[in-house]
Amino acid sequence: MAKQDMEKVRKVSNDHIDSQSKELQTQINKKMHENPEICWEEKIAHDSMVGYLTAAGYKVTPHAYGVETSFEATAGSGGRQIVICAEMDALPKIGHGCGHNLIATSSVAAFIGAAQALEKLKIPGRLKLLGTPAEEEGGGKALLLEKGAFKPHDQVAAAIMSHGMPKHALGV
Repeated sequence: MAKQDMEKVRKVSNDHIDSQSKELQTQINKKMHENPEICWEEKIAHDSMVGYLTAAGYKVTPHAYGVETSFEATAGSGGRQIVICAEMDALPKIGHGCGHNLIATSSVAAFIGAAQALEKLKIPGRLKLLGTPAEEEGGGKALLLEKGAFKPHDQVAAAIMSHGMPKHALGV
């Protein structure tokens, strides 16, 4: 893809994320932060993301792959698929010390921004946002892998997630 084309992708994606910033913060981030849920109990997190994505018009499967607190949202067509994992569980007795409320929110933002770029610029490719519960102690991604969430393997170009970290000097 040419540099000017990537600039268009970035602009469309960033503009859409910016237009949804308030909703992402209130409907997902703040709600999750104020209601921390440990592994396999992420019902508020699940419902807040499913509700937001459904209202935004995405194809959403709640309780995906037979996992009560997982969900799947899809966008795009043709080409290979990128899976974005949205972790959502809190630490027992600590809350969102690992920032999964931020991870979930940034994962939804990445999904809606990329989906907007695919649609508006008519770029072939598919996106899957996968709600991945029980990351801290429950093996949620492993269970979803066993249940087929990352199939067909030959169609998945990448499975990604983000994780924040404090600023620090490298090598220290």
